[in-house]
Amino acid sequence: MVMSHGVQLPDLFESLPAEEAQREFLHELEKIRALCLQLLERERSSEAAV
Repeated sequence: MVMSHGVQLPDLFESLPAEEAQREFLHELEKIRALCLQLLERERSSEAAV
């Protein structure tokens, strides 16, 4: 959520309380994971179509 506004990950730990920074970090990590899974699924789908 925060990173979509141009904030870099290290900035989270400098500007937010530790608990909130950890929560944001886990949220961003989950978003990255979901995007990676989408990419893998698209690649698998396109390979299956060939």
